[in-house]
Amino acid sequence: METFDPVQVRPNRRPVRRPSRWLWKLLLALLPAVLSLPGRIWADTISDPKIIISASQSSGRPFWGAPFPITGTSFSFVVPSGTSPPCVVEPGDIRTGCAFVNASGVTWSDLHFVILPDDQPLPYVCDARAFFAHCLFDHKGGELTVTFFGGTGIADGNVFDMRLVGWLRDTEFVATASTVPEPASGALFLLGAGSALALVQFRRTRRDT
Repeated sequence: METFDPVQVRPNRRPVRRPSRWLWKLLLALLPAVLSLPGRIWADTISDPKIIISASQSSGRPFWGAPFPITGTSFSFVVPSGTSPPCVVEPGDIRTGCAFVNASGVTWSDLHFVILPDDQPLPYVCDARAFFAHCLFDHKGGELTVTFFGGTGIADGNVFDMRLVGWLRDTEFVATASTVPEPASGALFLLGAGSALALVQFRRTRRDT
């Protein structure tokens, strides 16, 4: 029986090329830089000034203390180290947690912060993790502000956490909330507006006749 050499049966098979030594050397030289890149990116991200609003986790952290009640539509606090906690809400009142509760009786549709001083390191980062859908910084006229808006807002009785990272020492955050009328107030407003329109229409009808 006649036999065939495998090489002669498959003459078109290409030989496997192995990477040359210089390519291995290049890969080994670049490996430390590639491995350190995620850490450098993460370090840069951590150092960027951040302001975050999230649903409160204070119930799972008893050492944080009770959330500070906000009975109006404005409040302020200072972050001594630039990173919370702690937060100083009032002179001598150092909070181990930076949790607040809306006790104003109305829903906050958006929350506007003035950040002092305004010469904070760039870039600024904001994150609306709860209650709001968006946030936006503005820096002009020597005033640095950030506004949280959209979403359901912070309803009366809602507890929220403020997380601050990487700001200058003793940075102060002055907050002002815009409000949404309660359903009863809204109904009374619509009723009054409807009555006023009806009265105007009635007077026009009498005048025309």
